[in-house]
Amino acid sequence: MVFRDSVIGLFLVTLSVVFFIGTWEFPDVGGHVSPRVFPRVICGFMFLFAGILLLRSLVTIFRGRTASAPLPRLEPSAWMHAICRSWRLLAAGGVALAYVLFIDDVGYVVATALFLAAMTMLYAERRWYVIVPLAVVGTGVLYLTFRILFKVPLPRFDMF
Repeated sequence: MVFRDSVIGLFLVTLSVVFFIGTWEFPDVGGHVSPRVFPRVICGFMFLFAGILLLRSLVTIFRGRTASAPLPRLEPSAWMHAICRSWRLLAAGGVALAYVLFIDDVGYVVATALFLAAMTMLYAERRWYVIVPLAVVGTGVLYLTFRILFKVPLPRFDMF
């Protein structure tokens, strides 16, 4: 477990540095918030938290506390719960893939609203009076953040 945390932490630290370096190629737009800012903030937080994970695991390894307790025997209900979580994760990946594939065809607003509604339903919310406002408000907040605040051009539906 500790060794796995150190590998994951090292991978994420490296990934954040690579992505941060990649932001140097982004255009610098004067007058507004630069397109470089948001990815750099995300990379900075990823670097910080992955560094903490890496540091904690390395300290644990060097202090010699790497011995782990034997794995507990899982009951059938625990296995079923783990399988259901895996299926939900795979379905979420499929919904995300569909979102990426269809965003250019149906536009940002429609694709994002459908994506948020599908993800909400996927994680066991069935009440339409919760799903619809969440999808509409979530899409609106994301649209305002990226299109209005960050001036990011978003895919549009050709019919509008």
